[in-house]
Amino acid sequence: MKEIIFEYDDTESYPDMTKRAVQFLKRETPKDNRIFLLHSSEAKTLLDAAAEAGLTTYKYLWILTSQSIGIPTKRASRSFPVGTIGVSYLSTDSDYVDSVYKKAVEIGVATWVGALQKLNGRVLQPDFTCNTSVPASQWIGGQELYTIMRNFEDLRGTVPVSFDQNGLSRNVELNVLNVQVDGYSNAWSEIGRWYAEERTLNPKLELKGITWPGDKKIPPRGRPERRFFSIATLEEEPYVMYTKRNEKGACNPPAVSCRIVYNRTLHGDDPTAANGTVQWCCAGLSIDLLQILRTRLEFDYDLFEVPDRTCGVKDQNTGKWNGLIKTLQEGGADMALTSLQITPNRAEAVEFTVPYLETGTAIIVSLRNDTISAYAILEPYDYGAWCLILFISVHSVGASIFIFEWLSPRGLDQGRTPMREHSFSLFRSFWLIWAMLFGAAVSADNPRGVSARFMGNVWALFALVFLASYTANLAAFMITKNTYYDLEGITDWRLNSPLKHQPPFKFATVFNSSTEENLRDNHPSMYEYMTDFNTQNIKEAVNLLRRGQIQAFIYDASPLQFQVGIDKNCQLMLVGKPYAMSGYAVAFPKGQTELKEEMDDLILELQDDGELERLRKYWLSGPCYSKQRIGQSSQRLRELNFTSAFILLASGIVLGGLLLVMEHLYFRFGRKYLKKYDKCGCCALVSISMGKSLTFEQTIMEAIDLKKRHKCKNPICETSLWKIRHELDLALLKIEKLNKELRREKNLNALTSSRHEAEGSSDPLPIGWKDNEAGAGSSDAIDAKHAEVENLRPETNMRRSPSYTQAVTSDPTSESEAQLQEYSDLRYNDGKVYQKVDNDEV
Repeated sequence: MKEIIFEYDDTESYPDMTKRAVQFLKRETPKDNRIFLLHSSEAKTLLDAAAEAGLTTYKYLWILTSQSIGIPTKRASRSFPVGTIGVSYLSTDSDYVDSVYKKAVEIGVATWVGALQKLNGRVLQPDFTCNTSVPASQWIGGQELYTIMRNFEDLRGTVPVSFDQNGLSRNVELNVLNVQVDGYSNAWSEIGRWYAEERTLNPKLELKGITWPGDKKIPPRGRPERRFFSIATLEEEPYVMYTKRNEKGACNPPAVSCRIVYNRTLHGDDPTAANGTVQWCCAGLSIDLLQILRTRLEFDYDLFEVPDRTCGVKDQNTGKWNGLIKTLQEGGADMALTSLQITPNRAEAVEFTVPYLETGTAIIVSLRNDTISAYAILEPYDYGAWCLILFISVHSVGASIFIFEWLSPRGLDQGRTPMREHSFSLFRSFWLIWAMLFGAAVSADNPRGVSARFMGNVWALFALVFLASYTANLAAFMITKNTYYDLEGITDWRLNSPLKHQPPFKFATVFNSSTEENLRDNHPSMYEYMTDFNTQNIKEAVNLLRRGQIQAFIYDASPLQFQVGIDKNCQLMLVGKPYAMSGYAVAFPKGQTELKEEMDDLILELQDDGELERLRKYWLSGPCYSKQRIGQSSQRLRELNFTSAFILLASGIVLGGLLLVMEHLYFRFGRKYLKKYDKCGCCALVSISMGKSLTFEQTIMEAIDLKKRHKCKNPICETSLWKIRHELDLALLKIEKLNKELRREKNLNALTSSRHEAEGSSDPLPIGWKDNEAGAGSSDAIDAKHAEVENLRPETNMRRSPSYTQAVTSDPTSESEAQLQEYSDLRYNDGKVYQKVDNDEV
């Protein structure tokens, strides 16, 4: 510390003195100085000069004495920069000022009375007078009285009295003031006090809510003395791990030196053993974080292991804590840094910073003997997916194809198409669906309708997706499989009712851990059962888990994640969902709010910078954990994994229905308009079914099929219909016979009249008669025509009605057979006569 004195001149003007003070401060102030202790009645003038010299920024701290402050008021002068610290006997409270004066008078009176009592009635007469003409001399008795008063001590009185060797009262109380921002102005705020403890009068300092220069939460850099903290820790992989020192007795970076509890079995005759501890090295995630905090906040530390090696649990009977929490409460450490989880009970006992890592309670199990499941061929899908695919999807699509084909005019057309022309049924539709699903080369009837065919194509696409995903996942389930207890979480029945499992299900946690505290408060029956299996640390529990002595281990999620990642044989697995989510934080004794706020700001800054995420990935990842996460892609496919394929089927059914409606609209309205423009049969090149629907032959065939399909459904109707058709056929035959008779009579009359006229006249022959150029006589021609007319007589052999057999058996002569061939409406074949059917009759 360098003391510099600025001489004040009453005759000098304010600007001149300020200018001189600026030059003085620049010249005399050491370059590395950051703290100024000011004791002057002209503090405002010097601080104004310091502001001009650039010595009142956030890099410099000013401490003012009582003389520099004067009588403190609520409002501070603008000359005092924000963050200035002042020490004064007085306060901004007027009542407090009166109490200070009263206390001083009480101490003075008590001291005087006590000194007089020590004289035991002796009289100390001074040997000097007020007469100025007599030379002054030293009062020998006064020195004795001063010594008696200085040595007087009364710690049990109303006001304790005691003095040091310099005669200064030990019962002193100073107020620590701080210039802070109050709205638009600066104000003096009381941030603590320096006082003497009762009975002992030992000095004690209390501080709270200090504002550093520049309105900062941390002090200026370059302090002449670094802060020093005692930090308690506890081994917990990967947060704090103990390692031996190297051959040179030093720690290999990034490990740091630490003191751990001495164990003769483990440490033997360690030369560093002292006071029950040995010097080892500590490394891990929490140690890396400690090094960052140390660099940013600039402090030194002593890192040691807590004696009882526990995090801390509150005793239910006595209400006292153990472990790290107890060490903080008793003042054995300034902070605790390890995998210390925040719990409600711990938050009431100590102060926690904001969490630097999120965690919860998780469960790990060990893989059992390798086996191959007897149901491996069914494991690519879960039971719900199999039901949706093999039952609901297959039958719904099969029924949809049959319904579309039944309603389609090109298909079954609601039963109008005869079975001999198109054989298709509901079961044949199912057979087609199953054959397409498994790609079987079997014979199957195909639908004719456009909508049914479209639905078949959609199902083929669905079958392709199904087979591809099934075969891709089947290989993963047909190989050797590791089985394990797939616990759902803390609510799993094997944890809540372990005796129902055969053999009884065993699980454990670590003694005096936050997990044990949580289970004790929220799951008492589970806590009582697992007490016999709990372990002292996580390593012991993992060994028991590998040997099968316990089936599950419950603990903090992040340490378990680390154990899963570093397991040699990758036999450990995290199961279930984490619960009781919380976080790890740095702990402080109650009242250390200032240091806590500093670390809160720094931890939040590290989170924003991604530094904490980098530490988490570096320490918590491992080859087995990554392998386990990659292996999750071979899990069973559930309904949600196949949602897109089911949406495809549903969309196909809807589009198939639309195509069915369009098909009906075409046959009812569109075909007759398209037929007018399709003169050359171009539509048949696009669709054969469409081309056939536009031809005349197709129309006739549809009409014939329509007539044939309209049949009676009972014998009475069939008999009545047959009678009517028979009567109609007889009437048609009778009409035909009468027409022939009329033609015959007409021709005979014409022939007779022509003959008479021919005999007596030379007029031209009537129409139908030819003039024989050979000179044949007219009589011969008339005879020939007469023979032709005779042939128009009705047949002597009556035939049955077409409504009976459509043919009449007869045995005509060769001559009559020749005559029958002359008529275009009759045909003779195989001894039967067939009558032509006109389109109008159809």
